[in-house]
Amino acid sequence: MAPAAPVVVALVAVSAAASAAGAIVSGIQQAEAAEFQADLAKRDAELARQTGIVEEAEARRRAARLKSAQRAAAGASGLLVEEGSPVALLAETAEDAEFEALSIRFNSELARSRALGRREARRFESRQALTSAGFRAGTSLLSGAADTGAAGIRLEAF
Repeated sequence: MAPAAPVVVALVAVSAAASAAGAIVSGIQQAEAAEFQADLAKRDAELARQTGIVEEAEARRRAARLKSAQRAAAGASGLLVEEGSPVALLAETAEDAEFEALSIRFNSELARSRALGRREARRFESRQALTSAGFRAGTSLLSGAADTGAAGIRLEAF
């Protein structure tokens, strides 16, 4: 047996252990990054919900002001606001306003849903990163064990 044989065998084993540790650390870092992205997506979802509520309320306030202005204009011109064209105009305005408010709500819920979907995808990535790290570490250790054994046999260290 060569005097350096045990050192070479030990270095091969240490290299395998370091490779396994690197795989685990890398997987943990990937998982943490994915979890951070998941948290951001959750915040995006909440922001989309809150923005939708505010924008919908603002659309309804604008519609109420417009209807008030239309009533005032009709009244100032001497038209009866309870019948005829002014009623049709007010009804159309109300319908348009409701459509706008519901569109805002729909779009904010769609944005929220997309953000929550991104969150779930990132959480899945996090779990997959940890699983993958475990497999990479195991592969490194098994490969290292085989390499250590082969080096020991070649160098007649065993």
